[in-house]
Amino acid sequence: MLTFYRLLTICAHPLLWGVLLWRGLRGKQEWHRLRESVGFASTTPPTHTKIIWLHAASVGEVVSVLPMVEDLLASTKAHILFTTTTRTAAGIVHKTFSAPPHIESRLTHQYAPFDSPLWVARFLDHWQPVLALRVESEIWANIIIACHRRAIAHVLINGRLSTQSHRHWQKLGATFAQLLSYMDLVLAQDTMAADRFTQLGVASQCFGNLKLDAPPLPAAPDSVAALRHTLGQRPYWLAASTHKGEESLIAQTHKIIESAQHNILTIIAPRHPERGDVLAAYFESQNLTTAQRSKGQTPNADTQIYLADTLGELGILFACVPIVAMGGTFLPYGGHNALEAVRHNCAIIHGDHTDNFAEIFVALHKAEATLRASTPAALAKCVLDLLNNPATCTTMIECATQYEQSVRGARQKTMAALAPIIETALAPLIEEALAPIAEEIGNA
Repeated sequence: MLTFYRLLTICAHPLLWGVLLWRGLRGKQEWHRLRESVGFASTTPPTHTKIIWLHAASVGEVVSVLPMVEDLLASTKAHILFTTTTRTAAGIVHKTFSAPPHIESRLTHQYAPFDSPLWVARFLDHWQPVLALRVESEIWANIIIACHRRAIAHVLINGRLSTQSHRHWQKLGATFAQLLSYMDLVLAQDTMAADRFTQLGVASQCFGNLKLDAPPLPAAPDSVAALRHTLGQRPYWLAASTHKGEESLIAQTHKIIESAQHNILTIIAPRHPERGDVLAAYFESQNLTTAQRSKGQTPNADTQIYLADTLGELGILFACVPIVAMGGTFLPYGGHNALEAVRHNCAIIHGDHTDNFAEIFVALHKAEATLRASTPAALAKCVLDLLNNPATCTTMIECATQYEQSVRGARQKTMAALAPIIETALAPLIEEALAPIAEEIGNA
């Protein structure tokens, strides 16, 4: 099966190029960096140091491992090659590590190569990492096999299998177990993921979800104050990280709320900000007066929708808006990390589609720290109830905060589990560093 997949991905090069060009046309990829996705590098690898390759596909995965990147930079002398798949995630990496001594000397960002044997080989030939760390569900056969054949230490951290992925791999029999046997360590993010790995014949360890240990999303006080001034005194709520199709549900919800709360402002932060122009046109077609943040527009008394289609400002929005509906949960996208909003003292509303963070949402709902809504009418009722009952908001936030604080610790445990592998992978670097000292002692 793995041999067949390898041959298929080689034959599929024209199709993969089509996908890449489509991503460029849709604004999902930077045109001047398209070649990185086929394994060509935009920069020269550093000399006299070893490279740790860390891959996190999109925004959620990137945010979860940012503290670990700091740990790696502080505890080793290695160079970090940080790859992502999405443009939004790339922006977060650059924004976080744009100042020395990171991106200029000890951290490089590239887009990850597509999972073609030829493109992966080109990428590895250029960078020659000694250790590869992959985050969550980034399980790609050609990359895993290529690292194994080159004796590159390989670890899956914060591993996750969605319900759909689990069913898919079950149909392929022992293929999944064979593939992950090439990895040095598999760390599951929760007991559900660990059980799914076990069912597929893969041994894993579980130290908790790194997303539970992530720091609050950045929200500079000056930026928060400026946004609060922009929003004014009228009531408002936020639909965060929405996906295609969900915005129409939010538009319906707004109209229902507006019938009871005439001056309500609905703020929408799409998961992919590049969709902003399309969404603005859609809201206007629904006779909803819209201000688009990426265009520098600010809401006035007549504005109904404030479209926050900017990059890296979700923390600022969370810090300003106490009521948040989590996108990705109202249609089958699997949801996003509600704790990002909890860390900024927000009351959470979510839909039924929470598979990506099932344990978190179940625990929060059990603690009465969230509200669930399946329809625009139910969502509107939740928003209105919270707007009219600040005490309920406060209680929900307190319950959610208690849960968030109780589940921390995964980062330290994960780093401890990685320590022996990192030490072994970097051993040549350590030996090279000690060689002059040994020579000096020998001469003495």
